[in-house]
Amino acid sequence: MRKPFSFLLLLPFLHGCSGSGAKLLWQAPIASETPPIVRNETVYVKGFHAGRHGEAIRLFALDTQTGNVRWSAADAVKEV
Repeated sequence: MRKPFSFLLLLPFLHGCSGSGAKLLWQAPIASETPPIVRNETVYVKGFHAGRHGEAIRLFALDTQTGNVRWSAADAVKEV
């Protein structure tokens, strides 16, 4: 069974933390103004690569345990 975890959105990095004691597990250089959504061992977050101003907003899917990007798509994000 996996340990509980939490996520902190500290611009310009998304940080994956353990649930107990908030030990840093990983960080991803993704700038976002919206909180991430976690489902089925995947973190979904709308944003762009930090430091790449002008880059199209993308939807990123990251592994909850490693922070590795599973996929990203620019055409999947639509403003409502």
